[in-house]
Amino acid sequence: MIVLAALVAAGALACRKKAPPPPPAPPPSRPADVVVEGIVPDPSSAWTKGRQLLGLIALPLPRSAFGLAAELLATPPELETSLEPGKPLVAIGCGDRCFAGAWGLDDPARLPTFAKDRFALASHDGAQWLGAPIGGTTALRVPVGFVDRFLVVGEPATVGAHSDYLLRGLARRTSSADVHLEVRRSRHANVVAALDRLAALADAKPYPDAPSAFATTTRALADLEKGLRAWSTADRPIEVELSVASDTLTIVARPLDPAGGAVTAAVPGEVLRGWIQARVKLALP
Repeated sequence: MIVLAALVAAGALACRKKAPPPPPAPPPSRPADVVVEGIVPDPSSAWTKGRQLLGLIALPLPRSAFGLAAELLATPPELETSLEPGKPLVAIGCGDRCFAGAWGLDDPARLPTFAKDRFALASHDGAQWLGAPIGGTTALRVPVGFVDRFLVVGEPATVGAHSDYLLRGLARRTSSADVHLEVRRSRHANVVAALDRLAALADAKPYPDAPSAFATTTRALADLEKGLRAWSTADRPIEVELSVASDTLTIVARPLDPAGGAVTAAVPGEVLRGWIQARVKLALP
């Protein structure tokens, strides 16, 4: 009888061990106010490719992706050592001056200890924020804080309202492109303004010594703008991917709804570099 009971108990234990794990929690739904969302799967690789594409023009620019972000945000450069290599940079835009971004961290427990010597710390909605600078520390241009295993930027209220989607939604996605964008409200004024700037690029006149590929490139950009404009007018969600390879920036855009179709524009490095140099010369007195 004792042996039989032991066998039954062992069988029950084996059944419990073989029980399938609970299904993963579904990804959080997209907040209704999101206009555009972006993923840079490997910021270091993407910025390295971008610098190579720009050539000598990139020499004055920061050598790392975080260096570029730190220059724009006045973020302490020491934070770069706390970022986790290979983790994506994700961001959402939700209207005029309304955005939130997140970047994976290597050891978040160290950050408050480092930051408290240079900034007052404040806690809001589960995040710690760098507050007023101490001593001669430069003030931040954009609020910067820490939540879970991420460095976050944006107004605390905006980050708090979107952090679940940023950290459990966007940050878990993958993409083969260097930069992946999804425009969810393509008729928004900011999207239309961006299309106006793209139209101006497509209408650019040849600069001195422009390569033969210049005309082909501007025609491709014009076709890209035309497709994006049509989708925007219909308020269709749009996916845009940017990839750099073989000294060429390739832009692929397509609607996210089933009635798709894609438009592709390739911008050779020589055209991009020449165009930037010509713009700089025009800006000089």
